[in-house]
Amino acid sequence: MTIKLSDFDVVDYLVDSKTMAHYLTDALEEGGVPLFLKACGDVARARGMTEVAADAGLTRASLYKALGGDGNPSMATVSRVLDSLGFKMVIRSASRKEERAVTGQRRRADARVMRTEAPVARTRLAQDRVPYAARKAPAKKAQGQGAASKRKR
Repeated sequence: MTIKLSDFDVVDYLVDSKTMAHYLTDALEEGGVPLFLKACGDVARARGMTEVAADAGLTRASLYKALGGDGNPSMATVSRVLDSLGFKMVIRSASRKEERAVTGQRRRADARVMRTEAPVARTRLAQDRVPYAARKAPAKKAQGQGAASKRKR
C-alpha cells in the first residue's frame, strides 16, 4: 500500500487576520527574527504579494528579497510591510511575573505618596476636575507694579 503525501503550505491555513496575527506572534516568540521574517513572507503570500508590495511602497522582487532566507530588511521596511498587512508591533515585558511585581511596586509607591500628601493631592485632583472654561484666570498685576516701575525706583 502506497501513501501519497502532498506538500504542506501554511498559506492554505492563513485564512483570517486573527490566525495570521497568532502565526506572526508565535514565529517571533519561538524562532526569533529569521522565522518571523519568513512568517511575514507567508502572510504576505496569503494576502497577495503584489498588493502588499504596492501598499508597502516596494517592488514585488524587493519584498521577496527582504522577507527571504538571506534577506536583512531594515526596521522601516518591516514596519511598512506590517502596516500594509494591517498589523503592528507591540513591545511588552518578557516576564509576566516581573511585570506584575513592577506594577505592584508602583501601586504601593503611589499609595505611600497619597498617604503622605493626601490633602495636597486631593486639592490638585479637585482642581483638575474643574472644566477649563470655568477656571479663574490669574489676577493681573496693577499697572505701575511691573518691572518697568521697579527700575525707576
